[in-house]
Amino acid sequence: MTEMEIRAIRLLEQCDSVQLASINDCGYPRICEMEKVKNNGLARIYFTTLKKSTKVKHFADNNKASVCYCVDGDSVSLVGEIEIIEDISVKKEIWQGDNERRFVEDEDGFPKYCILKFNSIEVTMFIDGEKKTLNLSNRQREHLLN
Repeated sequence: MTEMEIRAIRLLEQCDSVQLASINDCGYPRICEMEKVKNNGLARIYFTTLKKSTKVKHFADNNKASVCYCVDGDSVSLVGEIEIIEDISVKKEIWQGDNERRFVEDEDGFPKYCILKFNSIEVTMFIDGEKKTLNLSNRQREHLLN
C-alpha cells in the first residue's frame, strides 16, 4: 500500500460523515450527507438509513454510487456500487453500541432501517497537492481493506 493510500484511509477514519451520491429517476446525481457507520479501508463503507428513504429507492433502481470526503484541503472521491443489506445478522455485526434504534420495527413489524454497503471500484485521491487515481480489480480492492 502506498503512503498516499494510507493517508486516504486515515482521512476517512477521521470522518464521522461523508457525502454519498445516488442517481435519481431522471438520471441526475443526488448527494446526501451520510453518517459513516463503518469502513474497511477504502474498499468498503457502510451506512444506515431508513428503508423507505429516497436513496434506497434510487439504489434499488440503480446501484451506481459515489462517495467523497475532505479533511483540511485533502480529498478523496470514490466511485462504486451500493448493496442494500437487510440481513439481521449482518446488521448486528455492523451496528454496535447505541444503535438499537435501528432495529425498531414499523407498524407492520418490519425493521425500519437497512444497511447500505458501498463497494469501491475507483479511488481518486487529492492529497498534499498530488493526484492519484486507482481503478480497482477485485484483488486491488482486497489490498485496500483495512
